[in-house]
Amino acid sequence: MTDGHVTFTTDLPDVEEMTLDATEPETLGAEWGDVLNNGEYVLELRDDDPDGDHPDYEHEATVGYDEGTEHTIEGILGGEQYSVRIRTETEYKIGEWLEVEEKTKLVPSDYVTVEETDETSVELSWTIENEFRGSHLIYRQREDYDYEGDPADTGRLTGTVADDDDEFVDESVSPDREYQYQVRTQTQWQYADSETTDPVTTEETALEDRSVPRGGWYVELEHPEGVTITPDVLDGATFSAEIRDQPTASIDIERNPAIYADSYEGIPIRVWKDGDRLPVEEVEESDLEDDHVSLTAVGGTALENDVERDVVDERVSEIVETLLEDTDLEANVDVPEASIEEDVGVVFADDELTFEELLEALPIDEETIPLEVDGNTVKPLQTCAVIDLDGDITGDMYSGGAAQEINFSVSHEFGYKVPEENLNLRYRRGGYENPDDGPTYDLLWNGEWFWQDADIGSQDDPSWRRESWDLWGSGDVADNSMTIQYSDSPDEGDGMFVDVVAFYDDRFHSSIDFSDELHEPGGYLPGPSLYPDDPLEIETETLSQFREAIAGYLDVETGHGGGVDELALSADAGGSWIEAEDATSLEGEFYESGPHIKARFGLGADRDLEPQGATPRFGYEPQSLESIDIRADFDDRPLVLNRILEGDLGDVLDELADVSDAVWEVGVNADGELTLEWTWPGDRKAETPATGAMDPSVSKESAPILMARVRGGRTSTRQRVEADPGSWVDLRAENIIPGTETVEDSDGEEYSRGLDYEMENGNGRIRMTESGAIDDGEELHLEYDYKVSGEFEHEDYDGDRRTRLTETISDLSTERACEQAAMYLVRELSTPRYEVSADFPSGEIRSLVEAVELEDLDVDVPAEYLLPYDMSIESDRDRVTFGTRRSSSEVFGGFESRLDSANDRV
Repeated sequence: MTDGHVTFTTDLPDVEEMTLDATEPETLGAEWGDVLNNGEYVLELRDDDPDGDHPDYEHEATVGYDEGTEHTIEGILGGEQYSVRIRTETEYKIGEWLEVEEKTKLVPSDYVTVEETDETSVELSWTIENEFRGSHLIYRQREDYDYEGDPADTGRLTGTVADDDDEFVDESVSPDREYQYQVRTQTQWQYADSETTDPVTTEETALEDRSVPRGGWYVELEHPEGVTITPDVLDGATFSAEIRDQPTASIDIERNPAIYADSYEGIPIRVWKDGDRLPVEEVEESDLEDDHVSLTAVGGTALENDVERDVVDERVSEIVETLLEDTDLEANVDVPEASIEEDVGVVFADDELTFEELLEALPIDEETIPLEVDGNTVKPLQTCAVIDLDGDITGDMYSGGAAQEINFSVSHEFGYKVPEENLNLRYRRGGYENPDDGPTYDLLWNGEWFWQDADIGSQDDPSWRRESWDLWGSGDVADNSMTIQYSDSPDEGDGMFVDVVAFYDDRFHSSIDFSDELHEPGGYLPGPSLYPDDPLEIETETLSQFREAIAGYLDVETGHGGGVDELALSADAGGSWIEAEDATSLEGEFYESGPHIKARFGLGADRDLEPQGATPRFGYEPQSLESIDIRADFDDRPLVLNRILEGDLGDVLDELADVSDAVWEVGVNADGELTLEWTWPGDRKAETPATGAMDPSVSKESAPILMARVRGGRTSTRQRVEADPGSWVDLRAENIIPGTETVEDSDGEEYSRGLDYEMENGNGRIRMTESGAIDDGEELHLEYDYKVSGEFEHEDYDGDRRTRLTETISDLSTERACEQAAMYLVRELSTPRYEVSADFPSGEIRSLVEAVELEDLDVDVPAEYLLPYDMSIESDRDRVTFGTRRSSSEVFGGFESRLDSANDRV
């Protein structure tokens, strides 16, 4: 203070809200709230890094308080994330920064134009619409392939060029084929796609300057010195091919040391039979004799390449196309049409064993979870103990019209361990109005003083009081005993009275559950509920399938007759849920379809019961589950889950074929290029009828399997039984492993087999001996290991043992898994497999992935079509073997591959 003047600095307000507008390309608009009447706004800009390694902010602008509250940042790159911060400043004071981030608009490079084409190349150009930092990705689709979606989504990536390049030449196309292109503009943060071009057709290939005879064998070898030689083929040449294998040709040629090589291994070779090019490309072995050379040629040498790929969940056809991109094989990969199988059972649980297999949160695994399976019912345990004190103090203000002085002792034992930090105590007290002369009290908990000489405070009408339980530090509590008593009693008539005490787990109860409103004078309180007011959430294990679930159904039967607090179902392992409240059923399309099904249940107090004549009036019984039924609609297109693919490409393709029931072969196209043909049995049909079959023979390879029993691996379980000496008591599992059982009473005393009890391990039964130490009606605790098992019967199964199959698959660990395995085997093997062999005119059948109509072969077998399995071409005949379905070994191989994938799931 000087000369009567006071100098001070006023508070400087901060900008509390700012919005960024990136709708216009290459600019970023900022707008903020007007908070100044003096000073200026300072804005700084940062070009963000996707990995979080951001650079420093740089000054962008200073805007005076009277110059408006908007600013446009120019020269911004498209498709990037920028952070802008703003603060207020005056000559005397600086405010706090407010930071906001935004991704700028990315305009795709567009007007993609085909400039020129020839037999093996397509030249493209496009217009760059905004400056960006990234690259152009060029995608292609071939018109004779089936795709779902645009080229940039499902097509093949054919090239990548810089962000300032506006042209590209695709040199990986085939002659006389129709293609479409799309250019993706991509930055580190986002991408945008151009319009798809109109179809463009490449030029046809000019006729080769060679004359291939229309009859007999013809061979071309690439001599090491670069000369193409055409040796004479001797008698006895053969070609053989099997489904899902590399084709081979065995050929003897004349030996002429003057022009032929000393060694032929690795030399490129081309082979024709009766004018048809055969799919072999390289000499694998050669045997030099005095007058001839024996050659073994092989096709699809790229299948011997070592590959490695980690798959989370991806469609088989997409994986195959990707694997073949780095080979010289033209990929002709079929994309199966979506076929939706509706309302398919995933899992059903209705007893203690299946509940334990299905649910993740059971007391056997987590002792702090108030959940039990009791008599094949899943229900929450009591989470709140309400003790109504029926003392000699009466009044309409008290619960039940009665209370007692604060000298009392109450106890309660929870059926689970309440975590230390969640245990709470409330009691309802009243009757004292003079806090200056009030009583104090002591609180003794489990033998430890919690409070001593604590002030009660003023309270006339009864209300709930919560103890400051944050001071509790004596560990988790399972058995609770409490004593509250006066240390200084007030005058008579001024005493403090308590009518209700509640111990509770605050994970499932909150303050709003403690109302002081009696339903009538001297009546009862509505709560707190004895069971969770805030539902106990339990989840199933993740039920991984081998196809994509697009919709789900969840039905439960309840023991209380009404709905449960919450039902939820997910197909992406809990990433997103469809939900329902107070329901017994739920159905709907998944927000994110996927193969990883998971269910969630919220169980609490049953609020639909009639009010009882006690505190609490409501919530005195739990909700409960007696059965769980999960079903789904599946997209049947094959899906691969959680698999590391590594090894020779051919072996990897076999793995994928096992998982998806697919077939493949090495073929050759009209231009003489080797191809990889991938499809599913029956999806491709032979275009030309196979009417030239000569002397077809039919054999029955295997009988139908109409009943399958699958025994799995070893697992353990616990259960309780009531002793009935002299009578057999069925256990809930069979195939008990001898010597693994433990039989104890409730105090942990262990009994002896042979002396106190007998067991039938196979049938899963126990009998207490009449001469043993086990008393009639005694509750026994059993724990034992057993082999899980499951079975499935076809509707036509009549008990014939010849149509029954028993398999042991030790990797299966649940009854549900064994049942699903049995169902799979019956489904695949319920019809017998027939083989048909026949000779054909040369060239009539050249593909092993194209099914042949049954009527073309004029044979009588129960099938719609026949699948070629192997082919042998000799000089005078083509012999082909067909099957009506996959062989038993292929079925088992497919199932084991699925199982391996599930076991690898993380």
